[in-house]
Amino acid sequence: MDKKCSKCGNIKSSPEFYTNDRYPDGFDCWCRGCRLVYGQSYYQLHKSFRVKMFTSGEDEFGNILKFCQRCEQYKQLPSFGRDKSKRDELNIYCKECCAKYIKEWSKSNRLLRNRYDRTYYHKHPKVIERKWRKRRTAKLSSIGSHTNDEWLELCHQHGNACVRCGRTGVKLTRDHIIPLGKDGSTDFIDNIQPLCRSCNAKKARKTIDYRPLSS
Repeated sequence: MDKKCSKCGNIKSSPEFYTNDRYPDGFDCWCRGCRLVYGQSYYQLHKSFRVKMFTSGEDEFGNILKFCQRCEQYKQLPSFGRDKSKRDELNIYCKECCAKYIKEWSKSNRLLRNRYDRTYYHKHPKVIERKWRKRRTAKLSSIGSHTNDEWLELCHQHGNACVRCGRTGVKLTRDHIIPLGKDGSTDFIDNIQPLCRSCNAKKARKTIDYRPLSS
C-alpha cells in the first residue's frame, strides 16, 4: 500500500512509515526520513535547554541543585517533589511552582477538580485518612505517627471491640488517650485506644485510659 507523506509530499510504500494507531490506515502521516530530520532538528534546537534540565549544579555550600522548568531557577533537591517516572525520580517543577500550577488549574477547572477529588477519595480512603491525621497532628503541634498495620494489630489485641463499652461489630475509631495538643500527647500507637464513635464523642478532650490493666 502506497501513501503520501504530508511533510515532503512524496508517495512512498507503507514500510517507509512508522505505525500509528491514531490514523485510520494505522501509519504515521510523515515518512521515516521526515521524522528523523525533524527529530534531529528539534534536538539541536532544544539542546541547551536539555542541558539545563538534566545537569545539576552546586551552590557555594556544595549543595546539589536542580533546574526548575517553570520558574527557570536552580534550586536544592528538597525543593522538588518525588516523581518515579523521571530519570532522577524528581519532578521537573519545584514544589512552589507545582503548588501555584495546581491552584491556577483548580480555579479554572473547578468542576474537573471536584470530580477528581471525589473519585480519588472513594478509591483511596486510607490515604486520605492518613494525610488528614498527619495534618491534624502537625496543626496541634504534636509529634509521632503510626501505621495502619499497627492500628489493626491494636484492634486485634482488644478483640476488635470498643475498650470502653465492649461492643463488637461496630466501626472503631482512633482515640488519643492524651488528646492531641496537650502536654505529653503524641500520635504514636502507645497513645491510641480503639473506641466506637459514641464513646469517642463522650470522652471528648478528657485524658482517660480505658485500656484494661493500664498503669
